[in-house]
Amino acid sequence: MPAFSFLVPAIMVLGIHTGDKTYQYLPVARARQCEMNVSQMVSGGFLDRGYGICLDTGFPEHLDAQKSSLGENAQVPWYLVAMINNEYEYLAMNDEQHCTASLTKLVSYNFVSSGLFSGTPYAICINAGFPSLK
Repeated sequence: MPAFSFLVPAIMVLGIHTGDKTYQYLPVARARQCEMNVSQMVSGGFLDRGYGICLDTGFPEHLDAQKSSLGENAQVPWYLVAMINNEYEYLAMNDEQHCTASLTKLVSYNFVSSGLFSGTPYAICINAGFPSLK
């Protein structure tokens, strides 16, 4: 199941230090708003830039609540599966382009664990076969 229960346009991923780094996944209505929030937290000194990123999922900004809620038979077009803080997270994505861009962002900010010997990031985009939402 994805890290949260809605198909949302953006996900704010925050790394919080409490001895070990833990991660919070916050749904955001607009990708641009998400980026502004992270920038404000960084400029205000509440967050180090490497500890907050926004992922644009590609889902439309205006989905009705019934379509956006993930139920037992949810039809998610793509999943970004990534090992973050030694746990696999399943993030719902609308299409391959947004999934790949989000994966690249997670890896470039070192949010994704890498293989001990291979150095390959433990992250992949998976096509679930359902159509993207318009």
